[in-house]
Amino acid sequence: MKEKHRLKAEQLKLIQRHMPVILIGNLAVSAALVIMLFNFVTHTKLLGWIACIYVISAIRAIFHRRLKDSDIENNFARISFVFIAFSLLSGLLWGSAGILFFSPEQPLAMSFLALLLAGMTAGSVASTSAYPPIYFSYAIPTLLPLALLSFISEQDGMTAFGVLILLFLAINLVYCLNIYKTIIESLNLRFENVNLIDALKEQKEIAEQANIAKSKFLAAASHDLRQPLHAQGLYLDSLKSQITTEKGKLVYNKVLNTKQSLDQLFNGLLDISRLDAGVVEANLSVFDIKDILVDLKDEFIHQALQKNLQLNLDSVSTNVKCDKLLLQRIIRNLISNAIRYTDKGEINIVSNIDNNKVKIDIIDSGKGIPESEYENIFSEYHQLENPERDRNKGLGLGLAIVKRLSTLLDIDISVSSQENKGSIFSLRINTSDEKITEPCKSDPVIEQKSNISVLVIDDEIDILEGMKQILDSWNHQSILAESADQAIEKLLAKDRSPDIIIADYRLRENQTGVDAIDLVRDEFNLSIPGIIITGDTEAGRISDIKKSGYRLLHKPISSTELKLAIHQELG
Repeated sequence: MKEKHRLKAEQLKLIQRHMPVILIGNLAVSAALVIMLFNFVTHTKLLGWIACIYVISAIRAIFHRRLKDSDIENNFARISFVFIAFSLLSGLLWGSAGILFFSPEQPLAMSFLALLLAGMTAGSVASTSAYPPIYFSYAIPTLLPLALLSFISEQDGMTAFGVLILLFLAINLVYCLNIYKTIIESLNLRFENVNLIDALKEQKEIAEQANIAKSKFLAAASHDLRQPLHAQGLYLDSLKSQITTEKGKLVYNKVLNTKQSLDQLFNGLLDISRLDAGVVEANLSVFDIKDILVDLKDEFIHQALQKNLQLNLDSVSTNVKCDKLLLQRIIRNLISNAIRYTDKGEINIVSNIDNNKVKIDIIDSGKGIPESEYENIFSEYHQLENPERDRNKGLGLGLAIVKRLSTLLDIDISVSSQENKGSIFSLRINTSDEKITEPCKSDPVIEQKSNISVLVIDDEIDILEGMKQILDSWNHQSILAESADQAIEKLLAKDRSPDIIIADYRLRENQTGVDAIDLVRDEFNLSIPGIIITGDTEAGRISDIKKSGYRLLHKPISSTELKLAIHQELG
């Protein structure tokens, strides 16, 4: 609908909404007029006139009851003509009252008549000013006959009476136009707001689509980059034992360092995705907060000394109930950041009791953080002093992980800082009256069994060859396949089922590793242990894999991780 047509349609809709009040007013005031003039005017005239008013009002009521907003929008010209016709007819009927009941020799009757006609004219201003032709077609024929009769009457004072009626009519017409302008301005403002909201929604949808596209791109890029990185790791693990020269070992270590830098980036992305997917679960235990702070101080003391910084600890001894490993990770990231961004002075780790909570402060004397950046520093990849993206200065994921872990563990985190004077990151953790939970004993190291039959399903030849080299070095029998169908074909040819299945999550023809393992298990009707290896970091996909019940490993994985996973799955 064009803007001008849309505006006119809204004008008629406003009048349509007032129509019940208009019609009820017609019925009530006409009845009042008949009652007031009953002793002054012939009854036949009164009853005939009010009958016409009621018939027209009934017809209008039926029309307006059946009328829909869509009718107004689609047939504006016809509907507006009907509105004006009804208004004109009603005005003529009310104006006829001024002719039929005109009796200047009876001042009281004239007063009643003029009062009610003027009242109807004034009352219609508010309900019909949205479309002035409707008001004009009603008001003019309502008052003009009475005014004209007053001018031609020979009764004293009637000329002045006619002038007052015309003046009253003119004032109402002007008032109608003023209200009309106000309504038009209001409607235009409303349309502007609607258009603005529509534009914002459109931009929001565009932004959401762009964000979805970005996420899909990052997920795909992450997966595609992890594939060769995963293969590289497998080859490096198998290559290590074959390097004997010092120069070869030096080159090997440099390649390994480069790979570890990439691993660090991908693991950061993975941590964010796993937290967003809600697949990280808190393993609560009761422990003394001072114990982990002492351990963390010992862990970072050498790193602090390398920058000539003092690392101090002042901690209370009290129990908390939390996930020990995740809490250590939060504090570890905060201490690491404090050391990274402090060039001189000291780092203080302080804990004390504050209203049934342990308050842990990591205080540094570093460069500080502008107050405007307090929220931004917890966003992914946001680093205040690393525009060149030097990975030696971190990846900008540490505080994003800290924020998500704090939310998961219901830990309050806050920051305060002064530029060039340092920062304070504060954690508040609920204390616990429970006894310290005994630490779980680690599983004893058991020598990996040999001659295990391992089915590997992956559509990347490099990955299959790398896996074969690793498995062969462990004296395992490897069956390599690029799909579930190929795997089943090879297994049937060997007339045996595998002891364990390792499958990449993304396979050809939209098949997943979960689907592939399920198909092999169904073929042999056995609950064969399964391991899914993926390079995906998308939160939803991680959650889906987790629900399958199979062990999940994230590329790139080391041979040690793979060996441990196989050992644990086989019990």
